[in-house]
Amino acid sequence: MTTPPPPPTIYTHLAYAELLHLAAAPASDAVALKARAEAFDVEGAVWGRLVREALILLGREYAVLVSRGAPVGATPSISASASAAASPSAFAGMGTGSTPNASPSPSVLVPTLTPLKKNIFAPKTPASPGARVGTAIEGLIAATASPAPPPPAHAHAPPKHEQLQKHTPQVKWQLRPLLEAVLPMVPALPVPGWVKVALESAGEVLEAVGRAGLPAAWTRKRKGREAAGWVPRREVCVEVVGVLTHLTCASLTEDRFGVVQRDIPRILEALLAFLAEVETAQAALRPKPAEMPEAEKEVLAFLGEVEKKMEGEEGQKKAEERALQKEREREEAIHLEEARTVLGEVGDALKDGVARITRTFGDKLRAFRFPPRTAARLQGFLEYA
Repeated sequence: MTTPPPPPTIYTHLAYAELLHLAAAPASDAVALKARAEAFDVEGAVWGRLVREALILLGREYAVLVSRGAPVGATPSISASASAAASPSAFAGMGTGSTPNASPSPSVLVPTLTPLKKNIFAPKTPASPGARVGTAIEGLIAATASPAPPPPAHAHAPPKHEQLQKHTPQVKWQLRPLLEAVLPMVPALPVPGWVKVALESAGEVLEAVGRAGLPAAWTRKRKGREAAGWVPRREVCVEVVGVLTHLTCASLTEDRFGVVQRDIPRILEALLAFLAEVETAQAALRPKPAEMPEAEKEVLAFLGEVEKKMEGEEGQKKAEERALQKEREREEAIHLEEARTVLGEVGDALKDGVARITRTFGDKLRAFRFPPRTAARLQGFLEYA
Protein backbone atom coordinates (compact mmCIF):
# COMPACT_ATOMS: atom_id res chain seq x y z
CA MET A 1 0.00 0.00 0.00
CA THR A 2 1.49 3.33 -1.06
CA THR A 3 1.57 6.14 1.46
CA PRO A 4 0.25 9.57 0.46
CA PRO A 5 2.92 12.12 -0.44
CA PRO A 6 3.82 14.63 2.26
CA PRO A 7 2.34 18.13 2.01
CA PRO A 8 4.52 20.93 0.66
CA THR A 9 6.86 22.50 3.19
CA ILE A 10 9.21 25.47 3.19
CA TYR A 11 11.84 23.25 1.58
CA THR A 12 9.43 22.50 -1.28
CA HIS A 13 8.95 26.23 -1.76
CA LEU A 14 12.71 26.89 -1.78
CA ALA A 15 13.36 24.00 -4.18
CA TYR A 16 10.79 25.19 -6.70
CA ALA A 17 12.00 28.77 -6.37
CA GLU A 18 15.51 27.62 -7.33
CA LEU A 19 14.13 25.49 -10.17
CA LEU A 20 12.13 28.46 -11.44
CA HIS A 21 15.29 30.57 -11.49
CA LEU A 22 17.09 27.91 -13.57
CA ALA A 23 14.12 27.28 -15.87
CA ALA A 24 13.50 30.96 -16.63
CA ALA A 25 17.17 31.84 -17.17
CA PRO A 26 18.16 32.77 -20.74
CA ALA A 27 20.21 30.49 -22.97
CA SER A 28 23.28 32.64 -22.37
CA ASP A 29 23.41 31.48 -18.73
CA ALA A 30 25.82 28.54 -18.82
CA VAL A 31 24.83 27.18 -15.40
CA ALA A 32 21.12 27.14 -16.22
CA LEU A 33 21.79 25.69 -19.68
CA LYS A 34 23.78 22.83 -18.17
CA ALA A 35 21.07 22.14 -15.58
CA ARG A 36 18.38 21.99 -18.26
CA ALA A 37 20.56 19.69 -20.36
CA GLU A 38 20.83 17.29 -17.42
CA ALA A 39 17.04 17.39 -17.03
CA PHE A 40 16.57 16.55 -20.73
CA ASP A 41 18.95 13.56 -20.72
CA VAL A 42 18.38 10.54 -22.94
CA GLU A 43 16.80 8.45 -20.17
CA GLY A 44 14.45 11.20 -19.00
CA ALA A 45 14.65 10.10 -15.36
CA VAL A 46 15.10 13.62 -13.96
CA TRP A 47 12.34 15.12 -16.08
CA GLY A 48 9.99 12.20 -15.38
CA ARG A 49 10.39 12.55 -11.61
CA LEU A 50 10.05 16.33 -11.77
CA VAL A 51 6.90 16.42 -13.88
CA ARG A 52 5.29 13.65 -11.82
CA GLU A 53 5.87 15.43 -8.50
CA ALA A 54 4.74 18.76 -9.94
CA LEU A 55 1.50 17.37 -11.38
CA ILE A 56 0.73 15.54 -8.13
CA LEU A 57 1.17 18.78 -6.18
CA LEU A 58 -1.08 20.68 -8.60
CA GLY A 59 -3.62 17.87 -8.40
CA ARG A 60 -3.78 18.10 -4.60
CA GLU A 61 -4.27 21.85 -4.72
CA TYR A 62 -6.90 21.44 -7.45
CA ALA A 63 -8.81 18.99 -5.22
CA VAL A 64 -8.71 21.46 -2.32
CA LEU A 65 -10.06 24.20 -4.58
CA VAL A 66 -12.86 21.97 -5.90
CA SER A 67 -13.92 21.11 -2.34
CA ARG A 68 -13.64 24.81 -1.38
CA GLY A 69 -11.17 24.18 1.42
CA ALA A 70 -12.88 21.12 2.90
CA PRO A 71 -10.63 18.15 3.81
CA VAL A 72 -10.21 15.93 0.75
CA GLY A 73 -10.38 12.14 1.09
CA ALA A 74 -10.09 10.05 4.22
CA THR A 75 -7.43 7.46 4.80
CA PRO A 76 -8.81 3.96 5.50
CA SER A 77 -8.79 2.99 9.15
CA ILE A 78 -6.07 0.65 10.33
CA SER A 79 -8.54 -1.66 12.06
CA ALA A 80 -10.59 -2.11 8.90
CA SER A 81 -7.55 -2.88 6.79
CA ALA A 82 -6.17 -5.24 9.43
CA SER A 83 -9.45 -7.13 9.68
CA ALA A 84 -9.64 -7.41 5.91
CA ALA A 85 -6.08 -8.69 5.76
CA ALA A 86 -6.69 -11.18 8.55
CA SER A 87 -9.86 -12.65 7.02
CA PRO A 88 -9.61 -16.24 5.66
CA SER A 89 -10.54 -15.12 2.14
CA ALA A 90 -7.45 -12.89 2.01
CA PHE A 91 -5.15 -15.90 2.35
CA ALA A 92 -7.08 -18.29 0.10
CA GLY A 93 -5.05 -19.72 -2.76
CA MET A 94 -1.69 -18.34 -1.63
CA GLY A 95 0.00 -21.75 -1.26
CA THR A 96 1.33 -23.75 -4.18
CA GLY A 97 -1.24 -26.12 -5.66
CA SER A 98 -3.98 -25.06 -3.25
CA THR A 99 -7.48 -24.02 -4.24
CA PRO A 100 -9.60 -21.27 -2.74
CA ASN A 101 -12.17 -23.79 -1.44
CA ALA A 102 -9.64 -26.08 0.27
CA SER A 103 -10.06 -26.35 4.01
CA PRO A 104 -7.11 -25.23 6.12
CA SER A 105 -4.97 -27.86 7.82
CA PRO A 106 -5.64 -28.43 11.51
CA SER A 107 -3.39 -26.49 13.81
CA VAL A 108 -2.40 -26.84 17.44
CA LEU A 109 -4.91 -25.19 19.74
CA VAL A 110 -3.32 -22.56 21.93
CA PRO A 111 -5.23 -21.51 25.06
CA THR A 112 -6.06 -17.85 25.20
CA LEU A 113 -4.18 -15.82 27.79
CA THR A 114 -6.10 -13.53 30.10
CA PRO A 115 -4.57 -10.92 32.44
CA LEU A 116 -4.20 -12.03 36.02
CA LYS A 117 -6.31 -10.22 38.58
CA LYS A 118 -3.98 -10.82 41.50
CA ASN A 119 -0.56 -9.67 42.55
CA ILE A 120 1.94 -12.19 41.13
CA PHE A 121 4.69 -10.82 43.38
CA ALA A 122 2.77 -11.52 46.58
CA PRO A 123 4.68 -13.78 49.03
CA LYS A 124 3.38 -17.33 49.35
CA THR A 125 4.05 -17.41 53.09
CA PRO A 126 1.47 -16.01 55.52
CA ALA A 127 1.84 -12.25 55.53
CA SER A 128 2.12 -10.01 58.55
CA PRO A 129 -0.75 -7.66 59.50
CA GLY A 130 1.09 -4.70 57.95
CA ALA A 131 1.63 -6.60 54.71
CA ARG A 132 -2.05 -7.54 54.64
CA VAL A 133 -3.00 -3.87 54.93
CA GLY A 134 -0.64 -3.04 52.06
CA THR A 135 -2.14 -5.80 49.94
CA ALA A 136 -5.64 -4.51 50.62
CA ILE A 137 -4.59 -1.00 49.58
CA GLU A 138 -3.03 -2.35 46.38
CA GLY A 139 -6.25 -4.19 45.60
CA LEU A 140 -8.28 -1.03 46.06
CA ILE A 141 -5.91 0.92 43.83
CA ALA A 142 -6.00 -1.79 41.16
CA ALA A 143 -9.79 -1.86 41.24
CA THR A 144 -9.92 1.91 40.92
CA ALA A 145 -7.31 2.06 38.14
CA SER A 146 -8.90 -0.66 36.01
CA PRO A 147 -9.74 0.71 32.57
CA ALA A 148 -13.37 1.53 32.01
CA PRO A 149 -15.17 -0.20 29.15
CA PRO A 150 -15.30 1.86 25.95
CA PRO A 151 -18.56 3.73 25.38
CA PRO A 152 -20.90 2.16 22.82
CA ALA A 153 -20.41 3.47 19.31
CA HIS A 154 -23.40 5.35 18.03
CA ALA A 155 -24.19 5.45 14.34
CA HIS A 156 -24.94 9.15 14.42
CA ALA A 157 -22.76 10.45 17.22
CA PRO A 158 -22.39 14.24 17.36
CA PRO A 159 -18.97 15.74 16.60
CA LYS A 160 -16.45 15.94 19.40
CA HIS A 161 -16.51 19.73 19.59
CA GLU A 162 -20.29 19.66 20.18
CA GLN A 163 -19.86 17.07 22.93
CA LEU A 164 -17.19 19.23 24.57
CA GLN A 165 -19.40 22.30 24.38
CA LYS A 166 -22.28 20.35 25.94
CA HIS A 167 -20.19 19.25 28.93
CA THR A 168 -18.30 22.54 29.35
CA PRO A 169 -19.87 24.72 32.05
CA GLN A 170 -20.92 28.11 30.81
CA VAL A 171 -19.29 30.59 33.19
CA LYS A 172 -20.01 34.29 32.83
CA TRP A 173 -17.42 36.39 34.58
CA GLN A 174 -18.52 39.64 36.13
CA LEU A 175 -15.74 41.88 37.31
CA ARG A 176 -17.60 43.94 39.91
CA PRO A 177 -18.91 41.01 42.05
CA LEU A 178 -15.50 39.38 41.77
CA LEU A 179 -13.76 42.50 43.04
CA GLU A 180 -16.31 42.94 45.83
CA ALA A 181 -15.65 39.37 46.96
CA VAL A 182 -11.85 39.52 46.71
CA LEU A 183 -11.04 43.01 48.00
CA PRO A 184 -12.29 42.44 51.59
CA MET A 185 -9.91 39.48 51.90
CA VAL A 186 -6.91 41.63 50.94
CA PRO A 187 -5.25 43.39 53.89
CA ALA A 188 -5.82 47.10 54.00
CA LEU A 189 -3.04 48.87 52.15
CA PRO A 190 -2.63 52.54 51.35
CA VAL A 191 -3.97 52.75 47.78
CA PRO A 192 -4.08 56.05 45.90
CA GLY A 193 -7.51 57.34 45.00
CA TRP A 194 -6.84 57.37 41.27
CA VAL A 195 -6.20 53.59 41.38
CA LYS A 196 -9.65 52.98 42.86
CA VAL A 197 -11.26 55.21 40.25
CA ALA A 198 -9.38 53.41 37.46
CA LEU A 199 -10.49 50.00 38.74
CA GLU A 200 -14.12 51.08 38.98
CA SER A 201 -14.00 52.59 35.49
CA ALA A 202 -12.42 49.43 34.07
CA GLY A 203 -15.17 47.33 35.64
CA GLU A 204 -17.88 49.54 34.15
CA VAL A 205 -16.26 49.42 30.71
CA LEU A 206 -15.93 45.62 30.76
CA GLU A 207 -19.54 45.21 31.86
CA ALA A 208 -20.71 47.54 29.07
CA VAL A 209 -18.70 45.58 26.49
CA GLY A 210 -20.16 42.32 27.80
CA ARG A 211 -23.69 43.67 27.42
CA ALA A 212 -23.10 45.07 23.93
CA GLY A 213 -21.24 42.01 22.61
CA LEU A 214 -18.39 41.89 20.12
CA PRO A 215 -18.50 44.05 16.99
CA ALA A 216 -19.96 42.38 13.93
CA ALA A 217 -16.70 42.86 12.00
CA TRP A 218 -14.89 40.64 14.53
CA THR A 219 -17.29 37.71 14.21
CA ARG A 220 -18.41 37.85 10.57
CA LYS A 221 -16.56 35.63 8.11
CA ARG A 222 -14.47 37.43 5.52
CA LYS A 223 -14.57 36.16 1.96
CA GLY A 224 -10.91 37.03 1.43
CA ARG A 225 -9.79 34.82 4.33
CA GLU A 226 -12.16 32.08 3.20
CA ALA A 227 -10.82 32.16 -0.37
CA ALA A 228 -7.27 31.98 0.96
CA GLY A 229 -8.22 28.59 2.43
CA TRP A 230 -9.29 27.40 -1.03
CA VAL A 231 -5.72 27.86 -2.35
CA PRO A 232 -3.61 27.56 0.83
CA ARG A 233 -0.30 27.04 -1.04
CA ARG A 234 -0.79 29.42 -3.93
CA GLU A 235 2.83 30.64 -3.86
CA VAL A 236 4.11 27.10 -4.45
CA CYS A 237 1.48 26.59 -7.18
CA VAL A 238 2.67 29.71 -8.98
CA GLU A 239 6.27 28.47 -8.84
CA VAL A 240 5.32 24.97 -10.04
CA VAL A 241 3.41 26.39 -13.01
CA GLY A 242 6.38 28.59 -13.89
CA VAL A 243 8.83 25.68 -13.69
CA LEU A 244 6.70 23.39 -15.89
CA THR A 245 5.92 25.98 -18.54
CA HIS A 246 9.44 27.45 -18.78
CA LEU A 247 11.02 24.01 -19.09
CA THR A 248 8.41 22.98 -21.67
CA CYS A 249 9.21 26.05 -23.74
CA ALA A 250 12.95 25.46 -23.41
CA SER A 251 12.52 21.87 -24.58
CA LEU A 252 11.61 23.06 -28.08
CA THR A 253 15.25 23.94 -28.76
CA GLU A 254 17.19 22.17 -25.98
CA ASP A 255 15.49 18.76 -25.74
CA ARG A 256 17.44 16.68 -28.27
CA PHE A 257 15.82 13.36 -27.30
CA GLY A 258 12.16 14.41 -27.08
CA VAL A 259 11.62 13.33 -23.47
CA VAL A 260 9.34 16.31 -22.78
CA GLN A 261 7.05 15.92 -25.79
CA ARG A 262 5.11 12.97 -24.37
CA ASP A 263 4.14 15.02 -21.30
CA ILE A 264 3.08 18.25 -23.04
CA PRO A 265 -0.60 17.18 -23.46
CA ARG A 266 -0.82 16.16 -19.80
CA ILE A 267 0.72 19.44 -18.63
CA LEU A 268 -1.61 21.60 -20.71
CA GLU A 269 -4.66 19.59 -19.72
CA ALA A 270 -3.81 19.93 -16.00
CA LEU A 271 -3.17 23.67 -16.27
CA LEU A 272 -6.38 24.34 -18.18
CA ALA A 273 -8.48 22.25 -15.77
CA PHE A 274 -7.02 24.17 -12.83
CA LEU A 275 -7.64 27.48 -14.63
CA ALA A 276 -11.27 26.57 -15.34
CA GLU A 277 -11.90 25.82 -11.67
CA VAL A 278 -10.26 29.09 -10.59
CA GLU A 279 -12.48 31.02 -13.01
CA THR A 280 -15.55 29.18 -11.69
CA ALA A 281 -14.65 30.13 -8.12
CA GLN A 282 -14.05 33.75 -9.14
CA ALA A 283 -17.41 33.89 -10.93
CA ALA A 284 -19.16 32.72 -7.75
CA LEU A 285 -17.52 35.58 -5.82
CA ARG A 286 -18.86 38.39 -7.99
CA PRO A 287 -21.06 40.88 -6.11
CA LYS A 288 -24.76 40.93 -6.76
CA PRO A 289 -25.81 43.23 -9.61
CA ALA A 290 -27.32 46.55 -8.69
CA GLU A 291 -31.08 46.30 -8.39
CA MET A 292 -31.67 49.81 -9.72
CA PRO A 293 -29.69 52.53 -11.53
CA GLU A 294 -28.00 55.37 -9.71
CA ALA A 295 -30.64 57.92 -10.79
CA GLU A 296 -33.41 55.98 -9.10
CA LYS A 297 -31.25 55.62 -6.00
CA GLU A 298 -30.83 59.40 -5.84
CA VAL A 299 -34.59 59.90 -6.15
CA LEU A 300 -35.21 57.38 -3.39
CA ALA A 301 -32.60 59.07 -1.22
CA PHE A 302 -34.37 62.42 -1.72
CA LEU A 303 -37.73 60.85 -0.87
CA GLY A 304 -36.13 59.33 2.20
CA GLU A 305 -35.00 62.76 3.36
CA VAL A 306 -38.54 64.08 2.87
CA GLU A 307 -39.96 61.11 4.76
CA LYS A 308 -37.45 61.66 7.52
CA LYS A 309 -38.53 65.26 7.95
CA MET A 310 -42.23 64.37 7.88
CA GLU A 311 -42.27 61.34 10.14
CA GLY A 312 -39.65 62.52 12.57
CA GLU A 313 -38.15 59.80 14.76
CA GLU A 314 -39.50 56.82 12.77
CA GLY A 315 -38.22 58.23 9.50
CA GLN A 316 -34.81 58.82 11.05
CA LYS A 317 -34.70 55.19 12.24
CA LYS A 318 -35.53 53.92 8.74
CA ALA A 319 -32.87 56.15 7.22
CA GLU A 320 -30.29 54.80 9.68
CA GLU A 321 -31.24 51.22 8.78
CA ARG A 322 -30.84 51.97 5.06
CA ALA A 323 -27.45 53.59 5.69
CA LEU A 324 -26.36 50.55 7.72
CA GLN A 325 -27.47 48.23 4.91
CA LYS A 326 -25.47 50.25 2.38
CA GLU A 327 -22.39 50.06 4.60
CA ARG A 328 -22.76 46.28 4.84
CA GLU A 329 -23.06 45.97 1.06
CA ARG A 330 -19.95 48.11 0.62
CA GLU A 331 -17.95 45.95 3.06
CA GLU A 332 -19.20 42.78 1.35
CA ALA A 333 -18.06 44.12 -2.04
CA ILE A 334 -14.61 44.87 -0.59
CA HIS A 335 -14.31 41.35 0.84
CA LEU A 336 -15.41 39.79 -2.46
CA GLU A 337 -12.81 41.82 -4.32
CA GLU A 338 -10.16 40.65 -1.86
CA ALA A 339 -11.20 37.03 -2.43
CA ARG A 340 -11.03 37.41 -6.22
CA THR A 341 -7.57 38.94 -5.87
CA VAL A 342 -6.38 35.92 -3.85
CA LEU A 343 -7.66 33.52 -6.51
CA GLY A 344 -6.31 35.78 -9.23
CA GLU A 345 -2.73 35.10 -8.14
CA VAL A 346 -3.07 31.46 -9.21
CA GLY A 347 -5.31 32.28 -12.18
CA ASP A 348 -2.87 34.81 -13.64
CA ALA A 349 0.03 32.37 -13.27
CA LEU A 350 -1.96 29.65 -15.08
CA LYS A 351 -2.97 32.01 -17.89
CA ASP A 352 0.59 33.25 -18.34
CA GLY A 353 1.92 29.69 -18.36
CA VAL A 354 -0.51 28.41 -21.00
CA ALA A 355 0.00 31.54 -23.11
CA ARG A 356 3.78 31.09 -22.84
CA ILE A 357 3.56 27.55 -24.24
CA THR A 358 1.15 28.51 -27.03
CA ARG A 359 3.33 31.45 -28.09
CA THR A 360 6.44 29.27 -28.13
CA PHE A 361 5.02 26.26 -29.97
CA GLY A 362 2.36 27.96 -32.08
CA ASP A 363 1.00 25.68 -34.81
CA LYS A 364 3.32 22.88 -33.68
CA LEU A 365 0.73 22.06 -31.00
CA ARG A 366 -1.47 20.58 -33.75
CA ALA A 367 0.85 17.55 -33.74
CA PHE A 368 -0.46 16.57 -30.28
CA ARG A 369 -3.80 15.04 -29.41
CA PHE A 370 -5.94 16.79 -26.82
CA PRO A 371 -9.42 16.15 -25.40
CA PRO A 372 -12.11 18.25 -27.12
CA ARG A 373 -12.57 20.60 -24.16
CA THR A 374 -8.83 21.18 -23.80
CA ALA A 375 -8.46 21.71 -27.56
CA ALA A 376 -11.23 24.33 -27.53
CA ARG A 377 -9.56 26.27 -24.73
CA LEU A 378 -6.17 26.05 -26.46
CA GLN A 379 -7.70 27.38 -29.67
CA GLY A 380 -8.67 30.54 -27.85
CA PHE A 381 -5.12 31.00 -26.57
CA LEU A 382 -3.71 30.38 -30.08
CA GLU A 383 -5.97 32.99 -31.61
CA TYR A 384 -4.82 35.67 -29.18
CA ALA A 385 -1.17 34.57 -29.00
